[in-house]
Amino acid sequence: MVCAGAAPAGMVDHLQFGDPGDPAVFWSFLESIRGLSEYGRASGVPCVGGKVSFYNGTPRGPIRPTPVVCVLGLTGKGEAPLGPRRPRDGDALLAVGPTDPGELGGSEYLAARGLAGGRVPRVDAAASAAASAAVLSAVRAGLAGAAHDCSKGGLAAAVVEMCVRGAPGDPPPAGCSVDLGLVPRSGPPSPAGLMFSETHSRYLLAARDPARLEALLAGSGGLRWARIGRFGGEHVRFGGGGLEGGEASIPSAEASRAWRRPPWGGR
Repeated sequence: MVCAGAAPAGMVDHLQFGDPGDPAVFWSFLESIRGLSEYGRASGVPCVGGKVSFYNGTPRGPIRPTPVVCVLGLTGKGEAPLGPRRPRDGDALLAVGPTDPGELGGSEYLAARGLAGGRVPRVDAAASAAASAAVLSAVRAGLAGAAHDCSKGGLAAAVVEMCVRGAPGDPPPAGCSVDLGLVPRSGPPSPAGLMFSETHSRYLLAARDPARLEALLAGSGGLRWARIGRFGGEHVRFGGGGLEGGEASIPSAEASRAWRRPPWGGR
């Protein structure tokens, strides 16, 4: 929401779970409600409605706990939201908020390997509020040409999405070079963790004039951020941070085709 330059004003939820007669399912349902309630109170965003759906599953078993939230935000009077713009060659890439490389529990990275478990991300409400307020200020001040949250898939997925998404008429997919050694972190370094951890309350900002953006972020007391890369070229590259082989890369055009491919297959 703040990546679009909108201040969150309210939310509705859709809580989807399996059979509530299963103690584990019902426990996860209660914990989801508790988490949404605690975060709503801490952030000042009210939950004004919602829906609960039980008994979801297949012959193979119940679905995983799936709380879904839709948030409504308000832009300033006369201000248009910042859409999914593609960064320009030469734009600096800044990361806002620290990554905990050990928070891979429940991640797409583990799911792609058929693994479950691990340490799941924890929410720090105060840090979340500080990061979102800084990003909102940066977007509204016009200091970020593009903004993206780091969530599903982690930092690596967010960088790729920034390079390949865009509005009609945007230039071809952008490239980007990222130094994982510069990513703000709160735990021991791990290349997989730095790239794919889904630690909460993190954002990526693209800036043509990074000095002005950095001055704003520096004034957000206690907020952790860093300039971690630059957009340009025809590949999305990750290096540093102890990465085996020194670098991982994918052509931007190939990443764009994969990102736009329907999840059910096809071209």
